[in-house]
Amino acid sequence: MKKYRFIYQFKLKRQIKNLLQTGSLVDEELHGTICLIAYLKGVLQLTEQLIVRDEILIEANSQKVWEVLTKPKYVAEWDELPENYPNEDMTEGSKVIWELPNDGQSITKIIRAVVQKELKIALNVSNWEVKPNEGDVAYNYQLKEKGESTLLRIEIGDFSLIKDGKMDYDASVEFASDSKQIIKKLSENLD
Repeated sequence: MKKYRFIYQFKLKRQIKNLLQTGSLVDEELHGTICLIAYLKGVLQLTEQLIVRDEILIEANSQKVWEVLTKPKYVAEWDELPENYPNEDMTEGSKVIWELPNDGQSITKIIRAVVQKELKIALNVSNWEVKPNEGDVAYNYQLKEKGESTLLRIEIGDFSLIKDGKMDYDASVEFASDSKQIIKKLSENLD
């Protein structure tokens, strides 16, 4: 893709230079320029990332926020967990598997867990037409101490990597907005 982009950029620059020097373009060159601009516009639209970004300041230390992010009894209050999910703390390698009505599976797997700093959970749906690399579509929670408080940053996506990703992006905007409030409330009320 980069090779073709370079070639088209070179051709476009050449055609613009010719226009400036001669004051006109022949019809074929003009048609080529219009096609090139339309192509580049399409490429840029296709590569636009669909990543939800949100944050919230929580009046609790990062240890409490971490508990709410990794203990199943709390996770079940701000996210869905299968009924039979074990009670052990979620750590790197932990998976949650949901059976989907169309015989597929939705699988989340913790691929990075830096205690009280970052939790990255890869998302994979078995019937996605295009399979992104593990972690390219993920939930990422970053914790930053702010005195006695914790800033929780949430990133979810990149949904541009999957077909109809805009729907997942839109649903994740709502999820991030709702879940951060519940995470805040739970964290601030832990003993």
